[in-house]
Amino acid sequence: MENTQIENAARAPQPTFVLEHGAFDDGSSWNGVIADLRRPGYPVGAAANPLRTVLGQAAITAAAQRPVP
Repeated sequence: MENTQIENAARAPQPTFVLEHGAFDDGSSWNGVIADLRRPGYPVGAAANPLRTVLGQAAITAAAQRPVP
């Protein structure tokens, strides 16, 4: 790979990761993964989701993916 390709790849926008926990767990179960993804500079977070209804869960997950103004 040429130097210009490496430099362009380094400047490319990073994908944002939003992690969702499963039943009988909470967002803190992702703490190790979040640390691993943040180390190289990826934006990442875990939605705090009480898992009460399907519509409620979808709304919380969608809100967690919206950019912060």
